[in-house]
Amino acid sequence: MDVEERIELQRQHSDLSKKINTAAYYAEHGFSFASLTKPETAEVFTLQTDEDNCPANIMKDAARRIESYYLSRYKAISAQLEKDRQSDD
Repeated sequence: MDVEERIELQRQHSDLSKKINTAAYYAEHGFSFASLTKPETAEVFTLQTDEDNCPANIMKDAARRIESYYLSRYKAISAQLEKDRQSDD
């Protein structure tokens, strides 16, 4: 792996880490009005009712799935970076 490829992988690795943390936050706490730019949109996505399938719960579930997606990519890049580090030794 050349230096440019390694730099790009490290950039992607860092970017994915941020996305995992963001998705984890929304998966844990759901979306809030402060996290969305338009009040009308916030009302649609954060509606909380006693129903299991209310928009707020759907968004939490979506955030969990997004977190899982980025986490799998993050782990793959981590493994690739570790393999590259070991081959440098």
